[in-house]
Amino acid sequence: MIVRYYPSLHTSSREKRNMKSKTKNILSIVILLSISLQILTYSTIESTEPVENSYILPAQNWYFIFEDENFTANSIVNYEWSSDIEIQGTPVSEADYTTIQAMNLMKRSTYFESLLYTEGKFDTGKVTTNQDGEIFFVFYNPKSVQANLNLKLESNEGNLSPTIIGLISALAAIFFLSIIIYAIIKIRNKILKEAEEEEDLTPQQRYMQNQ
Repeated sequence: MIVRYYPSLHTSSREKRNMKSKTKNILSIVILLSISLQILTYSTIESTEPVENSYILPAQNWYFIFEDENFTANSIVNYEWSSDIEIQGTPVSEADYTTIQAMNLMKRSTYFESLLYTEGKFDTGKVTTNQDGEIFFVFYNPKSVQANLNLKLESNEGNLSPTIIGLISALAAIFFLSIIIYAIIKIRNKILKEAEEEEDLTPQQRYMQNQ
């Protein structure tokens, strides 16, 4: 009795089973990452609602605004202010904010002019928060009546902390890496299948296939 043993065929079948198991694991990871990214994206959208505050500027007087709305440190924030009468105002750095408050009125006016303030009833632009996520504004009301000021702030980054941003980046990298691994597995499975089919051919079939 002659017993023939084909180690290559046995190995191919075992490798194919392992590949199928790995493929299922990769698909599970991809689905989990997709759900996680969708949850994080939804959370980001909810956190981007603008902040609006109202102030009353006394007649012929200075007004200093310190905004702390839990913005991300060193992030860009869109601002928009409007008033019922013409006023003068501008966003400033923390250093300018502290310096101008300590000056007398004459020096304060000169320093304020050097900051290129806006004069009118409306202004919009971008400002960068400090390391604590804070924003500073200085206004002057030159009129003999009080001014009603409305200030609107909206973060460009959805108020995400650096930790969350890093997590999203890591998940995105893993997601694309999983896709690449999945593609490699599919290609290898195809090669193994072709090799197995070729091993199953008789010598005559191989000869005809090569003609």
